[in-house]
Amino acid sequence: MVDMADKLATWFNEKQRTTGWSVRQIARKAGVTHTTVQHIANGEGSPELATLAAVGRVFGMSLTDMVALAEQDLRVNSRRLEYRVGNTTDGKWLLEVFEELSSDDREFLLELAERLAGKSRPRVIGEDNQD
Repeated sequence: MVDMADKLATWFNEKQRTTGWSVRQIARKAGVTHTTVQHIANGEGSPELATLAAVGRVFGMSLTDMVALAEQDLRVNSRRLEYRVGNTTDGKWLLEVFEELSSDDREFLLELAERLAGKSRPRVIGEDNQD
């Protein structure tokens, strides 16, 4: 199952690849331990917001920018859900409620639905992969 930690790891590893910086260099620039950065690179755990902000700054991104990327992915997933539920009354209501939730609550709800359905939801890396 791909989760937010995996998405963060994918983003981090792409940034690391394009800069050519080592985990230790990034950690030094961010002012965090190399172990913390390695956990991010491996998609392990949930880093604190201050850590995410520090690592984001290394790559020229604010915490707001990083959250916007996560929100963009949730909007793409929401559009895919809209396509599947069509014009049903329940489907429209579900989408309205979903849009009003915080990003953490949306992710929790999606993960709960996965567990209840016994299968993983489709994952979208970016807007280019829409139906």
